[in-house]
Amino acid sequence: MVEYALRDELTHHLSIPEAAWALSEKELEPYKKLLSDIAPRNIVMKYRWMFEDMFLRLPQKREMDFKKEYQMKLELRNKAVKEILSERGRKGLWELVSVAKCPSSIVNSMIQLYGNGLLQDVCERFGENLVDLKFLQTFFQNLSSRRVKMTMLGLWMM
Repeated sequence: MVEYALRDELTHHLSIPEAAWALSEKELEPYKKLLSDIAPRNIVMKYRWMFEDMFLRLPQKREMDFKKEYQMKLELRNKAVKEILSERGRKGLWELVSVAKCPSSIVNSMIQLYGNGLLQDVCERFGENLVDLKFLQTFFQNLSSRRVKMTMLGLWMM
């Protein structure tokens, strides 16, 4: 897809701007505009690229503070999931799960933003073979990790 190739090339240049081969910000402006112009109008397809693998590559300079970078990427993914939920509801989110190359990369955002009924919906979709075992494992690992963190925070605040 042209969109993916263009985003990948922009990411390559913007992630290491000090490299001799990297185009300058000014030289990349027409390509950024083109990427914006060809972005899908369908909200799910617009954000699908953010969930292609667990390690989101962004078209910007790499952050050396990896915790800060992880948090920023999580916030970007959460924003995308919020927009999908706002525009298409839970149906849109499950559509994203079905089209993403790495559905497991959606799990953290789902746990934070989905609301009531997430556990039941995940189990039903697994029963219908709409999500795979890896997705289910990632879901339960993240869910239990989140609960442990919340418990520890509660104990710490006592």
